[in-house]
Amino acid sequence: MSISWIRKEFITLRTQQGITQKELSTRAKTGINTVYNFETKRSNPRLDNLCKWLDVLGYEIDIHKK
Repeated sequence: MSISWIRKEFITLRTQQGITQKELSTRAKTGINTVYNFETKRSNPRLDNLCKWLDVLGYEIDIHKK
């Protein structure tokens, strides 16, 4: 799984729910530039920010052994 796949899925989840980058950043208490930079491939988010965003969208990261 690559960060590109995660980025694409993340954008799909956010847009399907009709949540703007600004609304997401406000609800997750992160900077809007952080969301924008991730979605436009300028940078990768810290794991804590990604988890906050996913929480707002009703998702979570699950890590388990293969």
